[in-house]
Amino acid sequence: VKLVKDSYSLINIDYLNFDMVSSQKVGSISLATLMGTVGGNLGMFTGISVMTIMEWLELLFFAIVSMPFFFCGIKFGPFIRASSSQSMDDEELIDDDVKQVLMNIKKIAAKRKGKDGDSEAVALPVEESS
Repeated sequence: VKLVKDSYSLINIDYLNFDMVSSQKVGSISLATLMGTVGGNLGMFTGISVMTIMEWLELLFFAIVSMPFFFCGIKFGPFIRASSSQSMDDEELIDDDVKQVLMNIKKIAAKRKGKDGDSEAVALPVEESS
């Protein structure tokens, strides 16, 4: 009992007021502001923009997609030739309207040189300067 009496102490704490202080963490900038700041700094100092990154991703995508056609010689579409052994005449690749225009151009050139052309061809109006 004597040990308890010798070791016993009493502390009295008095508060001047009973106000409570609370603190919480709040982000100083929003996510949109952060992305705009980072993107602006990248654009200013390195010349990189979101559009540039998207263009590089598009290039990578189309390069990967076109590899089987390029390396394996797969023919894709009527205007792409798979190899020189399967080459087609230029006449097969040109449609009728283009053939008509080319024929008219040849006839006009022949008339300008003084040669007679086919009378069925539709001549394009040409202004001649005197």
